[in-house]
Amino acid sequence: MSWLTKLLGSKSPKPTLPLPKKSVPKPRSQTSGIKGLRVVGRGGYPRGIVGESHCQAALSSICGGHNREGHWFETVADLTPEPTNPYDKNAVVVTVAGEKVGYLSRDEAPRYLEALREAGFDGQSAKVAAKIVGGWRTNQHDAGHFGVKLAMPWPVKFES
Repeated sequence: MSWLTKLLGSKSPKPTLPLPKKSVPKPRSQTSGIKGLRVVGRGGYPRGIVGESHCQAALSSICGGHNREGHWFETVADLTPEPTNPYDKNAVVVTVAGEKVGYLSRDEAPRYLEALREAGFDGQSAKVAAKIVGGWRTNQHDAGHFGVKLAMPWPVKFES
């Protein structure tokens, strides 16, 4: 290290000014105060959803855009049966802050709908704690997509 000190001198580097922070919009939804029918789930976010790749603009808007570290954004998702879906009569759409962010998988949607029926909530929407993850960008060639995880265990339990 002595050769480096001789080369650079023993002076300490000049202090640099901190870079100005970007103004990031506040997230639009939080988990506090969930009202109405909700899925009871604790202990993690084990359920992924499908179709997020088609909803990246909505997810970015909800989280306030991409950032260097990515997101681990806690929020509330609405799970709404979509019997008029032309591709799957058992489809369950997932929305966050009024924006469609994906669907329950084809395998999980019928089980969720059956649990709704058994609990006496046929056709109703339910809320569930969720996390939006990903959305990192280190440069123009290195970025991650957003994804959604739900705090929804199987079997599904509801609370109103």
